[in-house]
Amino acid sequence: MVDSSAIEVNRRRRRAKSDGLDVRKLLNMLMRYAHGERQVWQVVKVPSVEAEDHRHLHRDLETLKQERARTTTRIQGLLSSQGLRVTSLTKLPEQREALRLWDGSPIPPGLRRRVLRVYAHHTFLIRTAVSFASFILTTSVERRLNTAPLGAGSTEMMQDHPLHV
Repeated sequence: MVDSSAIEVNRRRRRAKSDGLDVRKLLNMLMRYAHGERQVWQVVKVPSVEAEDHRHLHRDLETLKQERARTTTRIQGLLSSQGLRVTSLTKLPEQREALRLWDGSPIPPGLRRRVLRVYAHHTFLIRTAVSFASFILTTSVERRLNTAPLGAGSTEMMQDHPLHV
């Protein structure tokens, strides 16, 4: 399959557009490629179904990380709108009662509920990302064991797949 935008055209001149002209141009490009001119177009290697499925795990993990960062920013933004700052979200449940507005009054109940809802979602994302990362690591190691030559060390396999959660 050839992308129609890959057909070479002179960009400064007007060009007649027809299927016959495109076929001639594509055949010319195919012959050039067959004779060794590799810059005519790029050959795309379609991944196997298994490889593409494995990529989806990594994409899901990246999405979870981005969503976790958004919830962190959202919590910090909600609190900073009231002049509050939390150094670490891991200590938020313990600090919740100690958080006071500038005048010493407690956080309004609506804001407190919203922060707790977002925090619950944040902790869910962390747990899910950790389980995804361990699953990806396990499946990667299993795949490497099934395809690795005998005597391949497990520490080498772990270094090939660094995951940052």
